[in-house]
Amino acid sequence: MFTMEKFLIYRVLRKLYRKNYWEKNNKHNGIILKNIHNYKNVVAGNYSYGEVDAICSSGKNEKLYIGNFVSIANGVKFIVSSEHPYENLSTFPFKVKFLNEYYESTSKGNIVIKDDVWIGENALILSGITVEQGAVIGAGSVVTKNVPPYAIVGGNPAKTIKYRFPEQIIEKLL
Repeated sequence: MFTMEKFLIYRVLRKLYRKNYWEKNNKHNGIILKNIHNYKNVVAGNYSYGEVDAICSSGKNEKLYIGNFVSIANGVKFIVSSEHPYENLSTFPFKVKFLNEYYESTSKGNIVIKDDVWIGENALILSGITVEQGAVIGAGSVVTKNVPPYAIVGGNPAKTIKYRFPEQIIEKLL
């Protein structure tokens, strides 16, 4: 019989396995996983660091790709796949709550964070977004659109404030 005690032990062991698997296969970076439904949905590059809180709950294998030398501040959240479909009669997840389906949420696709990106504290990055090389995401920003290379964005929704370098230098860096 599957008791609550066995269930809790199973959850702890599963969490430890995921943590050990991630650490063993990610010695090339300092990324720490927090609240990840499926650690295989996160791919991180060399020397990137920070705590990754990614919501991946549609079951469709959307991924979070983090490039090299990415700096992630505290409280950053990546919504890879957890949007309620709003085209239906109701946004309530009836299939999950009453029909025993595991997923009902949707996604606009992978989140791709390219190399040398700095993401400020408590930023929120939605699904289907690409943050190009060298960009800076301001603290508390809600990123709903792709971010150009070497742009500094901020606000809700995040808008380009300025660029880190003149256009000629950005072209050479790319």
